[in-house]
Amino acid sequence: MKGGLFARLALTNIRKNRKIYAPYIFACVGTVMMFYIIASLSYDPDVLNFYCGGSVSVILKLGSIVIGLFAVIFLFYTSSFLMKRRKTELGLYNVLGLGKRHIAGVLAWETIIVWAESTVLGLVSGLVFGKLAQVALLRMMGGGINYDFSISLKAIILTAALFAGIFGVIYVKSVIEIYRVNTIDLLYSSKKGEKKPRANYVLAVAGVASLAAGYYIALAVKNPLEAITFFFFAVILVIAGTYMCMISGSVALLSVLKKNNNYYYKTNHFISTSSMMFRMKKHGAGLASICILATMVLVMISSTACLYIGADKAIETNFPRDLEVTCRTFGSDGDTLHAVSEDIDRLIADALKDEQVKPAGEITYSLCDFYAKPEGTNFTCAAFNGNTDVTAVTVITADDYNRNFGKKALLDTDQVLVYGKGISYDKAVISFGEKKFKVAGNADDLVMCGEDAANMSDCLYIVTADEDVLLGIYHEMDKEAEITGFPRPGLAAYRAFDVTSGSGERILEPDRLHEIQDRIFTVKSDDYEGTYGKDSEHMGLDFSVRSRADSGDVYGLYGGLFFLGILLSILFMGAAVIIMYYKQVIEGYDDKDRFDIMQKVGMSRQEVKKTINSQVLTVFFIPLLGAGVHMAFAFPIIALMLRAFMISNTSLLMVITLISFAAFALFYVASYLITSRAYYKVVADR
Repeated sequence: MKGGLFARLALTNIRKNRKIYAPYIFACVGTVMMFYIIASLSYDPDVLNFYCGGSVSVILKLGSIVIGLFAVIFLFYTSSFLMKRRKTELGLYNVLGLGKRHIAGVLAWETIIVWAESTVLGLVSGLVFGKLAQVALLRMMGGGINYDFSISLKAIILTAALFAGIFGVIYVKSVIEIYRVNTIDLLYSSKKGEKKPRANYVLAVAGVASLAAGYYIALAVKNPLEAITFFFFAVILVIAGTYMCMISGSVALLSVLKKNNNYYYKTNHFISTSSMMFRMKKHGAGLASICILATMVLVMISSTACLYIGADKAIETNFPRDLEVTCRTFGSDGDTLHAVSEDIDRLIADALKDEQVKPAGEITYSLCDFYAKPEGTNFTCAAFNGNTDVTAVTVITADDYNRNFGKKALLDTDQVLVYGKGISYDKAVISFGEKKFKVAGNADDLVMCGEDAANMSDCLYIVTADEDVLLGIYHEMDKEAEITGFPRPGLAAYRAFDVTSGSGERILEPDRLHEIQDRIFTVKSDDYEGTYGKDSEHMGLDFSVRSRADSGDVYGLYGGLFFLGILLSILFMGAAVIIMYYKQVIEGYDDKDRFDIMQKVGMSRQEVKKTINSQVLTVFFIPLLGAGVHMAFAFPIIALMLRAFMISNTSLLMVITLISFAAFALFYVASYLITSRAYYKVVADR
């Protein structure tokens, strides 16, 4: 009987408090739906069978972990709004004869009902929209559409269990909170105001220091590999600093406004400023939460959109032709380079003949390459360890440059042309060790080796007058490497070409390109007579074949990241709206009696509305401004991390970031209009 009574009371409570329960249940349903969609896609066979399905599945699993952690934090945060509003009601139950054990029973039924409703509706929504999400993901990955409908039982069980655990912990927290507070405090909790906060200079200084440290990391890191690691440390520092600064800073802002007589002693400002002064601890935490969510949305959508939009350009740069074959020798000389060049041409010809295909759009040149550190106009031998202050230098001859790219460059032995990726060399001279050259101009339209294009460091191509000058630079840097202990420069034969069938039709199928790629390796390993059999004559040899067929992995990876970024952005934007709504509604209930008194003593509804707008607007746009500042400082480290994904187009990232911020600002303004109206509706309701 008691169980039936508690269940009826729970249903009645949810129905009577639907104004605050409905957004909570809606948020729970949305979170359940998002978690199920991501979890089910991570087990989806169509995704796993794609080119880079394994990598995308790992990304989605990481995404489901992020959503799970977010669900814990977000649902705990929003449930605190419910308890704040429900304490008076629960205290009344206690006065009317229900013991705290009975109240705990009512709360148990409320929790079960909300969990069951949220889980069922969330899973149903996930099943409905899950197929649409799968189609979108596969299209973003560059795949086709499978119209078969499947249900992931593993994802359903995982989702139900996770949210059962979350709601269980929320229930325990609520019961502990009820037992720790006496009946009188419960009954009058909504009437109890907060103490006027004092200026906490320690918190303010700590917040500024935390933000400064996070910003410093974002600006100081110059290594793409280290950027990925240090980014998370910077994020933690910025989050902590944001909360500390907004809790203490908002108090300071209102104190300054209060001291400004021209601002403070106005009807719409006097009441709003005085009212907010007594709620700044929670108010500041809410503003900080919105700011962090806004920053997360901007970071995710701008970076993943840049990856997805820039994928075509990145692949075209990183795979200039269908196949690339490079044979690099170390500690060798010009004779070895000539022998390697002849052998690699015969090897490719034999492999293509075996596969009955032909080359097209060939790029063939010999090169010298090494890593160097620029010191003014001089480049000294260096080693690559992910640092962006190290440049990958490649030297080719004017004959190769003219033949491959249709140019007519004529250079003296003391002149060079330059071409850079990520670096713009505008000095009149350039030197490598004792070799000094005049810069005669830029090497326009030069096509880089794909390996160089994919390199995270800056790349600089040098076009010399002839092979003798190239070998002179090589021997100069080789001598320097022996002295310093840095890696020695290499001499290499580079070949890049598209592949066509006997009829001249270009072959684009990834499987076919992989077959041709494998054939080149097979020919090389089948007792091929040539320099490859004489490795003892020089210190080493590196043979590699790259295929554009591997670009499918890039499309799939970038598409999967962009898809996850969109879903997480939608989730975080929804969370920001829910937090704003609850903040305004709960504060509306807190302010209702105050505004009722003001209206009874002569304050018009129009003046009430102006006061409400002033109260909401005074600090409402601080999170948006904070998110903009965070993004400005995060931009350099985000650009570095994207270089690890072969995206070095900083201009594209900047444009996408500005567009993302403008779109989010419009969304934010719309949210302001909605929450302001909700606050006014609660306060003005008679």
